Amino acid sequence: MMHDSTFTTVRRLSERVGPTLMIAVALLTAACHGRLPDKGQVVVGPDEPLVIGVVTTWSGAVAAEGQAIAQAARLAAEERPTVRGHPVRLEVRDGGCDPVAAEAAVTALLAEPRLIGVVGPICSPACVAVEPLIFQRAAVMVTPRCTDIAVTRQGYEGILRTAYTDALQAVAVGTLADELLRTRRVFLVYDGTIYGRGLRDVVKLVLGGRRLAGVVEVLPGSEDYGAVVRGIARSGAGLIFYAGYPEDATRLLAQLRAARVAVPVVLPDTALVPPGFVATAGAAADGVFVTEPVPLPGPGAAAFADRYYARFATAPEPFAAEAYDAVHLLLDAVERAAERRGDRLIVDRRRLREAAHRVDRIGASGRIRFLPHGDRVEGAAVRLWQVRAGQFVLVRVIDISEK
Repeated sequence: MMHDSTFTTVRRLSERVGPTLMIAVALLTAACHGRLPDKGQVVVGPDEPLVIGVVTTWSGAVAAEGQAIAQAARLAAEERPTVRGHPVRLEVRDGGCDPVAAEAAVTALLAEPRLIGVVGPICSPACVAVEPLIFQRAAVMVTPRCTDIAVTRQGYEGILRTAYTDALQAVAVGTLADELLRTRRVFLVYDGTIYGRGLRDVVKLVLGGRRLAGVVEVLPGSEDYGAVVRGIARSGAGLIFYAGYPEDATRLLAQLRAARVAVPVVLPDTALVPPGFVATAGAAADGVFVTEPVPLPGPGAAAFADRYYARFATAPEPFAAEAYDAVHLLLDAVERAAERRGDRLIVDRRRLREAAHRVDRIGASGRIRFLPHGDRVEGAAVRLWQVRAGQFVLVRVIDISEK
């Protein structure tokens, strides 16, 4: 059953995002959330630091973003070197994009008695994996990059994200179908991963069952899509949305082209991750659409980018601003939740979590405030790209606040 406060928040949100996304957010919020166990207090002695853990990655396809996230967190901590008379210290761990490595990194951080929160992990499977650990220790986790809707659907309190969610990509698919392709029928193909299932769920919610010409699950790594191709050809669909990763989408596309099925295809933003969908798919990629959610920059975005460049001699990567804001919101929460007892600073963990949920600040990534389940109230824009002659061409920027 949905809490009354959830209805109130969603009703206010509807004034900005409209009924389609409002309904999706409301339904995704409805899962029951477990109560935080009482794990007591963070006790910080004289001259001892307040510790913020950062779980990022230094290798793989998102290594550049992982490094930028760590650097942005460092910049925020340098700008607020002390809070309530205590120094702020970052502990950075490499959790990769691997759930097991992330669990090890978070477990190490949770052993720190003066830990006030964790920024990260930065890949959705890792975020989902560590949430039980965060919950068990009554800690606060703020992810700046995990966009899968599953991250805030596990039923754990203390889980926030400064990033947008993949729900926005479903709205973009609807806009593409309605306004550019003028079709009412969408065929949904999804893989069996957490990411694919999450996109499947939100596309069903946003588009509704009557608009779906077909829904088919495929196994990651599949080689033969013959039955799927034949089903699409018979369905009368005017658009195909593949909810999954580009390696498998490439094989599906090749078989669609070979069967002369000319239905337009749209992929999520995983197609933009290096080494690149276009390079892998070759000529079969031509004409494919790709959705890319991007934050609506706040008034402080340009100033943040300037400070970041001055400190690190490079422009910030995507999600750096969200990491910067995550550190600041944790420190804001400490300011509100902590109390002085003699020469010690006492931070009640439950009050800290509640204070983090109540944060309302204008950050580098825009206004930051949260729905009850931990997603940001404010949305993002979605860039709609199309592959033309081997290059991504920007077709349209969709402002989700208008949907």
